Amino acid sequence: MKRLTMLSITLMALALMTELAIAQRGGGRSGSPAGPPPMSERGQSQTHSSKPTRESSATGSVNGQQQTQPKTVSTQLEKNTHLATQLKGLFPPETDLQLASSGFKNLGQFVAAAHVSKNLGVPFDQLKARMVDNPTLQAAGESPVSLGKAIKELRPSVDASAEVKKAERQAKEEIKLSESERKTKSEDSK
Repeated sequence: MKRLTMLSITLMALALMTELAIAQRGGGRSGSPAGPPPMSERGQSQTHSSKPTRESSATGSVNGQQQTQPKTVSTQLEKNTHLATQLKGLFPPETDLQLASSGFKNLGQFVAAAHVSKNLGVPFDQLKARMVDNPTLQAAGESPVSLGKAIKELRPSVDASAEVKKAERQAKEEIKLSESERKTKSEDSK
């Protein structure tokens, strides 16, 4: 168990370092300057408004223009302590949620994977290793897979589609409940 934990931590650290290196080179567009994206990429994931969007957290200034940066799952969990508390029940007691959530595309994907892990008794690290881009996948020439494919690989006898639907429903309900709890707390403090 200790070896698996150390391997997981090492892989996550390598993945984080890779992401940071890519970000420093201009967002992964190798060889291109850190300016506006090519016309083919515009409008896909960049906002042109100076106002932070619902999916953005920090603003920065490059060449006098306002830019927004997307929230990470880790940042969302830091701000939503109610959800973080709920999720801790899905993991072993000493699990660092910030580390566990690193690499996931969005909060819903992370929460759904956590529920699948709990529902099926599949180690979360194994699910994450198949779903999140990491050096091990890259070395094998493989790409990250969906939650459904990860379930099929780890538990072939299970109805993966039904389990994904169940986990996504659980994740949606849990996130929605935590958001309403946050709003209630902020209104009470006013």
